[in-house]
Amino acid sequence: EVWELQRRTTVFHDDWRAPFLPHDLDKRARWVDCRFRKHPWVLLQTSSAAVCDRPPLEGPPAMHQHGQWAVAEVSRSAEALNHAVQHDAAPIIVGKLEDGWQYATDFYKSPKAWGSKAMMASCRRRRWRCTYVRAATIAKPREVTIQLWELQRRTTIFHSDWRAPFLPHDMLKKR
Repeated sequence: EVWELQRRTTVFHDDWRAPFLPHDLDKRARWVDCRFRKHPWVLLQTSSAAVCDRPPLEGPPAMHQHGQWAVAEVSRSAEALNHAVQHDAAPIIVGKLEDGWQYATDFYKSPKAWGSKAMMASCRRRRWRCTYVRAATIAKPREVTIQLWELQRRTTIFHSDWRAPFLPHDMLKKR
């Protein structure tokens, strides 16, 4: 399953788009996991994934998609609501849902923060589901090209011995 996130430009407009504010971070990808981090199966760049209308997920090579992506149904019963709140599960919304969207003032993880009304809400989300099954054999393995650079430094300009960078300013800064 994957969550689709959108943010409204302002609460006075009805144009919804991928999250764009500086504090949205991983949510800018639009397609996130349950922790609101870019879904690990989204291999596109964030800007490319943000414009997709359907989940742009590519499963691992050992899995293949069985069926199509569809917006997940949301239960409206009080019993299901209590179960979700107790187990911190997917939110259960009481009321009419338009195309599966759930609304809030920001991207909250708590199911209690989401509702069915868009009025004064600046964020919305909906859950998509698709079934993946394990393949008996890997039909087409994914190929990834990785570039590595080897850095070396001469001990002095008068010598031809090369070795790994050793000066204090050569150390990589932690990000």
